Amino acid sequence: MSGIWGSIVREDGPLAVADDFYYGPVQFKINQGDYFTGTAASPTSAVYTLYHSRPGIGIPGTAITASGTTTEVYKADQGVVYMAIYGGTDFYPVTDQFIAANPRIISSYWEDFDNDGTDEFVVKLDVADVGQRGQGLTPVCALSYPLIDQDTSGLTSSSPADISSVGTSENVQTITWTLSGMTAQDGAVLARLYFVTNCTRGGDDVRLENVAITGGWTVVGWTDMAVPKREDNGDYEAWYYDTSDYTEVHNALLVYRGTNAADTLYITLSIRCTFESAEDHLIDLYAEFLDPAGAVVQVNDQVKLST
Repeated sequence: MSGIWGSIVREDGPLAVADDFYYGPVQFKINQGDYFTGTAASPTSAVYTLYHSRPGIGIPGTAITASGTTTEVYKADQGVVYMAIYGGTDFYPVTDQFIAANPRIISSYWEDFDNDGTDEFVVKLDVADVGQRGQGLTPVCALSYPLIDQDTSGLTSSSPADISSVGTSENVQTITWTLSGMTAQDGAVLARLYFVTNCTRGGDDVRLENVAITGGWTVVGWTDMAVPKREDNGDYEAWYYDTSDYTEVHNALLVYRGTNAADTLYITLSIRCTFESAEDHLIDLYAEFLDPAGAVVQVNDQVKLST
């Protein structure tokens, strides 16, 4: 996966054959719950839509409310329907847990199938055995949907001290930025992590090397990196995490602060220095987070290195 959304992907499995499947009215409902406490969550502007075939432009769907909507499953569906999910503007869906918790999910994917500029999460559902025809009861297909409340508005960095006396012999310096400002049991997603210097080329005076992330926050899917994934010259930049479309939340890395976790995220960068005398350089951290609607929240902090 590109980020954190969908590391568990249930592939298509065997489907019902002949008439060995239910068709008729089914109540579909979504149990929106807090990932940490299990209590009910109420995301703003969440949208759930049921389809009888893979969603696309011109394919009609039925709006499903979280509390429950009864609609018909057709015989032609052969026990399979699709649901498109937009999780709203103030919570992040924990899609791995969603897939694991709901065995009716056959497979899942993200796609901008209606060309509105935003990818939607689509699940293919097996409802073949959801009920039995002729019993006079409306069967229920209930999906558990774990969510993490977003908290991006107060994220800040510690402004670590400038480093002097770097010297003119080759050496490695380290800078640790401390990010904070996240409420316990809340989260964000990290879309970009990179550093910008005032050097023209990497290696002339500084070369940015290892980045490690530790602390009380959890960054799902992060692996410490010995070297950047990309370097750009001009104003020398080193990129450690970015995505092809960084405004799509599902491409980013989920970051959350657990129930009793400290309000800290330590980002430690190693810099190989080969300074001349009376020389100084600036290192800027850029950590870019997204709210659930895709708006960028940037944390920027600068440290000066000098001989």
